Amino acid sequence: MLHHNYTTRETHKITVESGLPSNYVNSVMYDNGYLWLGTENGLCRYNPADSTVHAYYSTLALSSASFNVNASCKLRNGELMWGTNNGAVMFNPDKLYPAQRGDLFPEYHYFRQFYQRKSRFVAWNSGE
Repeated sequence: MLHHNYTTRETHKITVESGLPSNYVNSVMYDNGYLWLGTENGLCRYNPADSTVHAYYSTLALSSASFNVNASCKLRNGELMWGTNNGAVMFNPDKLYPAQRGDLFPEYHYFRQFYQRKSRFVAWNSGE
């Protein structure tokens, strides 16, 4: 991914070395000053103001999923919904906090995952 600053006219690459889970970004969504990035290896949040990347490693459904191309939307209630190789994931970005890879006690996360089982959709809640 490239970040271009129109004021300074500087451009720099955002890659796995910067903290992305993958160099393949399939979906991008803007919300409250952040860019949410659905990649081949999970979800992350990019802050264009300070160029920081927060990946969500401790939440299995968000870290192990391959996010589909252009399969995301913001719902009226403020939740973000993403299509993945494991179904859909929906979460409130205000209730999802970054954690570090390998955390034994991950920070509080709340999300719902939907997947198809025998022609009906099943929802799984992580808890609130």
